[in-house]
Order: sequence, then C-alpha cells, then structure tokens
Amino acid sequence: GINAEYGGFDNSGGASNRDWQLYAPGGLAYLDTLIRNWAVKYNIAVMVSIHAAKGSQNGQDHSAPPDPKKSYWSQYPENINNTIDVAEFLAKRYKNDNAFLGLGMLNEPGLTTDEAKLKQYYIDTYQRVRTHSDCILAHMPFLWQQFAPHYETFTPPPNFINVWHEWHKYLLWGFEQQDENGIRGVARGQLTNEMKNWKGNWLFTGEWSLSTTAKFNNEADLKAFAKEYMAALNNGHSGWTYWSWKVSGDENGRNTWSLRQMLRKGIMSVKSRKREISQGGKLIDMLSKKF
Repeated sequence: GINAEYGGFDNSGGASNRDWQLYAPGGLAYLDTLIRNWAVKYNIAVMVSIHAAKGSQNGQDHSAPPDPKKSYWSQYPENINNTIDVAEFLAKRYKNDNAFLGLGMLNEPGLTTDEAKLKQYYIDTYQRVRTHSDCILAHMPFLWQQFAPHYETFTPPPNFINVWHEWHKYLLWGFEQQDENGIRGVARGQLTNEMKNWKGNWLFTGEWSLSTTAKFNNEADLKAFAKEYMAALNNGHSGWTYWSWKVSGDENGRNTWSLRQMLRKGIMSVKSRKREISQGGKLIDMLSKKF
C-alpha cells in the first residue's frame, strides 16, 4: 500500500488567512490520479495522511508551519474545523474508489498541540466521516506516547468501527548511540515487545525506515536487520508503510530511505498476502511486484 501525504487548507480564519499560500496549487489532481489510475493499475491500496493541517500541528517542516518550529493548530477552533472539513472532503471524494483505503487523521501531532482537543478532533472527525463512508480512520498519539497503554481504550469497538491506531517506529532518533548489534537487539527486543503488548485498536505502522546511525557496511548484516525489523512490525495487525518509496538518485549507491532501492538490491522482500483490514471483514490483496 501507499501512505500518501496531503495538506488541507483554506484562506479564512485561524492562525493566518495566508496559510494557504504555502501550498503548491494542483495537488488534488495528482491525488486523483494516484487513487483512480496508478493505484488501480498496480493493485495498491492508498491511505491518505493529513500531513499538514492548517496552522501546523507540530511545527516541523513536513507540516508546512506558517512560522518554523511553531504550531498553532489547536489554538484556533477555525484550524481544527478546517481539518475536519478536509477529512470529510477526502472521504466523500474517494468513498467509491476501490483503491482508497482511508485516512490518517493527523500526522505526528506535537509541540503545543492540546491533547484534549486532539482527542476531540479524532472523535468529531470520525462522526463527520461516518455520515459518508466506512473507510479506515487512523488516529495517532504524540510521538512520545507510542507504546502501551497510551490510547489503548480510546475509540474502542463496537461504538467505533474501522479505526486504526498509528505509530511511527523509526530506530534512528533516540537510538543514535546504538551500533549494529545494539540496534538489531532493539528490533528483536524492545520493538517486538511494544508491538506485541499493544491491546487497543488494530495497530498500523505508518512510517519506518532502515535508516539508522549504525553503518551496516556489510549488506548481509543489513538484510538480517531488515528481516528482524519487519518481523517486529508484522506483529501489528494492520501492517506498515515505509518512508519512503523512492529517493532522488537512488539508482546508484545505497540509500536506506528508498524502499524501491532496498527491494531492487534484495535487502528487503515483501511477500504477497491477503489481510483483513476492517472489522467488516473487507480483504485487501497486497501483491509483490518487480520494481
């Protein structure tokens, strides 16, 4: 599957009435093409992540903040309401498209984001979207809450259906002192245990990468690490998506941020399997192809 990033915006209210000018025009046409043409052609499911909410939910560059390193999303009701509107718009637009899997309701909230308002946003978005679609809706905690018991009892079935919980499980930030043996031990131990111990909504790893500060000069060792890393993540029911599919210039050298290159080099392999993806029993066929 593909986890596609999307930034929603308008030109009224909130932190600034000029926030929308930060975005390149025409992005929706590419999202249409991805979901309605490319994904259908290659039998790929698309999970759309709201990466850049109005006002910025984390102040990081990938959320397009109006002021770098500052977040205003939860400080203005207009920002939250706009993000709900964006989620509803996307769910309505793609509800009948076979390749559309669902929405990541907010990517990596943090900084000054108010947690009570964040949780209420997830509930309000769920209720709004459910008037149109039963698509997957994934909620995400703060990065420092990505382990049990945070959110384990939030939005449980049967009152909430087709809700996933999303983590981003990089073994890079916070693991800078680990050598090859150390980081492999984290994958086999800490990460595996965190995934297995989760008891809440079905768990989805929306981002991860083989990039670490460990060198892995021997590709056989990197391949072994990849196998251990994926084995840990596969304990999450709803699977994972890699950051990212490709990187400019990945035809040469080695870049562990490029899934395409990792597949081509044989560092990683992904087997075809069918997986139940919703509490309604829908199946998706995740097929390996030659890239």
